[in-house]
Amino acid sequence: MKKLFPILSIFAFLMILAITIYAKIVNYELNLSSLINIWEGFARLNPDYIPKDFVVYKDGGYDGQFFYILAQFLYNDGSLEFPIVDSFYFRFHRLGLSMVVGSLANIIGWKFYAIICLAMIAFFHVLSSLTMYSILSTKNKFLFLFYLFSAFSILSTHLLVSDSLLVSFCIISLSLLILENGILAFIAGSVYMLLALFVRETSVFVFAPLFLYFLLNKNWKKFIAIMIPLSIYLCFYFYSRSIPIPEPGTLPLKFIDMVDFPLFGFVKSFQGFAIFEIRSWIQNSAKIFLFILYMILLVNLSQLYKAFQEKNWNLVFVMLPLLPLLGVMTIAEEGYWRNFDNLARMFMLTIPLVIFAKELKEDYKDFGFLPATAILTGFIFIRIVFITKQMTYAITQ
Repeated sequence: MKKLFPILSIFAFLMILAITIYAKIVNYELNLSSLINIWEGFARLNPDYIPKDFVVYKDGGYDGQFFYILAQFLYNDGSLEFPIVDSFYFRFHRLGLSMVVGSLANIIGWKFYAIICLAMIAFFHVLSSLTMYSILSTKNKFLFLFYLFSAFSILSTHLLVSDSLLVSFCIISLSLLILENGILAFIAGSVYMLLALFVRETSVFVFAPLFLYFLLNKNWKKFIAIMIPLSIYLCFYFYSRSIPIPEPGTLPLKFIDMVDFPLFGFVKSFQGFAIFEIRSWIQNSAKIFLFILYMILLVNLSQLYKAFQEKNWNLVFVMLPLLPLLGVMTIAEEGYWRNFDNLARMFMLTIPLVIFAKELKEDYKDFGFLPATAILTGFIFIRIVFITKQMTYAITQ
C-alpha cells in the first residue's frame, strides 16, 4: 500500500484537475482555448496571433494570453508583426513558459497551445511532487500531499500561467544540485535552474541562499553549477531591458507602479467595504483568508530566528526565501490585494519551503500554515465548480 500511496495520490490530483478543468470549459463549448483567457482588446491588437475557433472574452482576460502571444512571437518565421501586450519589457524577461510550451506548439500547431500548456504544467507539477516525495523521510512523506494538492498550483494550471512551472523547476533543480554529485546531475540541475530563472526572476529568492551556502562551504563545483545559469540569465535580463522595440505595450509597467507603503495596498483594497453588510464580507473573504496566511507566514519567521540562534544553517538557508517573498506581499499595491488570482500567485513558493523546513527540523511549528492551505484548496475547488460564472465570449472565425 505504501508503494501505491504516491501513485493513488497523483491519480486523485489528476481527477480533481480534470473535474475543475471540465467545470470551466463546459461554459465555453468545451473549448480548451478558454483557459488562455484572451481579451478581445488584445485579440484586436494582435489579429495574426489568434487562430480560428479560439475563445475570446469580452469582459476581460488574464496573463495567460501574454504567455501565448509571446510564445508565438518567439517561434514565428518573421511573418508576424511585433506583438502588443500590456507591458513588453515586463513580460519579455519571463519567457520560460513561452519557450517550453512554444517549442512543441510550433511543431504540433498553435491551435493546440492550450492542451500542450496544460499537459506540460501538470506533468512537471507531478514530476516535482514525486521528487519531493523521494526526498522526504518516511515519517514526513505525507507532507508532499500539501504540495501536490496546492491551491496555488491548481490555480496556476487553470490560468495557464507560469507560477506552478516555476516551483516545479526549482524543486527539481534543487534536488539535483544539493543531493546529487555526478556531472550529469550538475548539468541537469543547472539547466532546470536556468529554466526557472527564465520562467520568473523571483526564483533568485530560492537560489541566492544556495549560492551563499556553496560559497561558504567552498563547494566550488556546485558553486559553478549555480553561477553559470545565473550569469546567463543576468546577461539576458539586462539585454532584454535595453533592446529597442516598436511597441512597449498598452500599459508599460515600472517597479514603482506595482508597490506601495507596507500593507497600504491591503488597506486601500477595502475602499467601499461595508462592515455591516454580509455581501461585503463574502466578497472579501478570500482576500481576508490570504491575509491570514500572510500573517501565519510572518509568525513562521520566529522559526527562522530560532534557527539562527541554534546555528541550524540548513534550516536557515531553506527559510531565507520567505523574507523576500513576504517583503513582496507587504509592499504589493492595491491592485494585487483586490485580485485574488494575483495575490494567491505570490504564495506559490511558500508551501514547499515550509514542507522542507518541517523535514529539516522535527519540532518545526508552521502554526497551521499547511492545514490552512488545504482549506484554501477546498475553496478553490468550490469556487471553480460552483461559484465562477460564465463570462461573455465569442469564438473567432
